[in-house]
Amino acid sequence: MKKQLTKSRMIGYLVLLAAVSTGVISLSYAGYKSQASMTSDVTVAAWGAESVFTIDLKDLAPGADGTYGFAVTNKKDGRISQVGQEYSIMVETMGNIPLEFTLVLAEDVADGAGTSILGRAGNPIQLASGTYTKLGTLPYAREASHPYKLTITWPAEKTEASYMDEIDLVTVTVKAEQIIPDDK
Repeated sequence: MKKQLTKSRMIGYLVLLAAVSTGVISLSYAGYKSQASMTSDVTVAAWGAESVFTIDLKDLAPGADGTYGFAVTNKKDGRISQVGQEYSIMVETMGNIPLEFTLVLAEDVADGAGTSILGRAGNPIQLASGTYTKLGTLPYAREASHPYKLTITWPAEKTEASYMDEIDLVTVTVKAEQIIPDDK
């Protein structure tokens, strides 16, 4: 006996085909969902030297010296740095005049205001022209200021006529780098 394709049988086959197709598609189609979450504590490094000073060598002569004061601080535009900083100072000269540079911490650094390798006030350190000298650290989130006095000396024995009418330029550069605080 041969079965005939009737309208109801055809609809049944189509429903069966749709059900099988849906099952096959749903089993072969894999969907993955992932979720990521993270938080960050963003800190801003504010750094500045609040004292601006000019080094004037016009009255400097053999055997004479000049002293200039400045401070290294972790405050700029009223904002205190939120990161600790280690700083170095470099004094550069054009080399036209034989100058010597001595740096002294002008006053003791208060507890909690970071450290300076000069330690207590009055301990001098000779600076070589063109070389950074690591001098101290500034704390994070607490205002600190390290006052220095830079003395520029023209040695008395350097009196050659070739220095007459020479000009020179002295530049003081402070470089600060972020450090990881000890108590974190």
